[in-house]
Amino acid sequence: MCSDDAPALQAAIDAAQLQRRALFIPAGRYGINSSLVIHSNANESDGYRYGPLRLMGEGKSLTIIEAMKPMLAVV
Repeated sequence: MCSDDAPALQAAIDAAQLQRRALFIPAGRYGINSSLVIHSNANESDGYRYGPLRLMGEGKSLTIIEAMKPMLAVV
């Protein structure tokens, strides 16, 4: 795992929230070099564009998202 999957995962998260749909991530190991943003669905300033996010994978040992470098915080 050498590539940064964060941009593709972020695009999928954004699309799922805008479409108000669940996001299914297939089995695999996904490395990220930056934080992933889950948008609030209670934000009046963006016109309530984003829906809640339901994130699903094939199982806790089959779909793995891991930081490729130390992350400072999860907010």
